Parts: sequence; C-alpha cells; structure tokens
Amino acid sequence: MNQYIIDGEKKPFQPKGWAIVEHRKDGWSPWNSKHALHLSCGQKGNNVSNGNQLREELAGLAVLNANTLDYFLSNPDRIPTSWKMDKKGRHWWVCFWGTIYRLYDGGLCVRCLCWGTYGWCWSSCRIGLSFSGQYPAAVLVS
Repeated sequence: MNQYIIDGEKKPFQPKGWAIVEHRKDGWSPWNSKHALHLSCGQKGNNVSNGNQLREELAGLAVLNANTLDYFLSNPDRIPTSWKMDKKGRHWWVCFWGTIYRLYDGGLCVRCLCWGTYGWCWSSCRIGLSFSGQYPAAVLVS
C-alpha cells in the first residue's frame, strides 16, 4: 500500500480577510488507516455540542490541522469514501480542529471538508455554534 506524506508543519491556506489564531503543527505524517473521524459524547445520537465546549474536549486529542484538508483538496482521489456520508446517508462535514481561524467579523471558525453536488469542497463552521453528529473531527489515532 502506498503511503502519502502530508506536511503538517507549513502554514495552511488562509482565506482572504481571515487570520490564523491557532495552528497545531503535527509534523510530516503518512495518510493511512490511523486517521479517523471522531464524535464527542455530546455529538452522538441526536445530540449537539457547543463548539466552544467541543474545542476544549478536543484539546487533548491529536486533531488534524488544515494542511490535511488542503492536501485532500489537491488529491481528492485519496479521501476515504467513508468520509462522504454517515450511516444514515447524511453528508459529513469533517472538521480540522488543528487550525482555528478568525473571520473578518471577529468570529472563530474551523474549516471543514465536505462532499457535495460538485464533488469535494471546503466550508467553514463557526465555533460559537452547535455541532451535531454530522460534524466529526478528523483525528490521528494511535
């Protein structure tokens, strides 16, 4: 099986008018089966979790930064197909909590990878809002 290396050290894409508030550098890592989608207890079932609380909960996990998202957008054939939809057929919004941005209006957000009508794209989620089970965090598992 081929290993693809992702540079988690460099500065990720920064949309115009946004600032990078936090960027957890995660080294050079191979993309392989040790990466997973993570839902907090507060996101499971029909529950939702406040983004600020979720950010605190994820602080102890090896969350992936936006460099992995940027890598995938450049190499969409390497995105796991399981990242398209959950078991109920709802689209995932895979969040890359290792990079936190400040929007032009001062609000904080994370960038997300999502599958849509025209294929893979990125969007953003404001941290001050609620995150349901459709918004898993991309994490590195040991």
